[in-house]
Amino acid sequence: RSVTGVNIGDAIAAAAREGVILSGGGHAMAGGLSLEPEQIPAFDAWMVGHMAKFTAERAAALELPVDAILSPGAASPALVDQIAGIGPFGVGSP
Repeated sequence: RSVTGVNIGDAIAAAAREGVILSGGGHAMAGGLSLEPEQIPAFDAWMVGHMAKFTAERAAALELPVDAILSPGAASPALVDQIAGIGPFGVGSP
């Protein structure tokens, strides 16, 4: 699940530009990076500090709208098939 307003790829790329890691980048929901083992503590501290700026966005991401509640016993094979038929699911597929 993405956090609206927080771009993990941009954050990693910024850490690379600032010399905290060797290289890296990505997009809003995923990123990759290269770093030396001795860079891990500095990168950890940098990322914690960077992400601390997004308090409102993080709080909003914790809100989970629930449309319905289903008990485990009500999840019949027919219901599972019906839900599968309304896909696709995920980002870009509301």
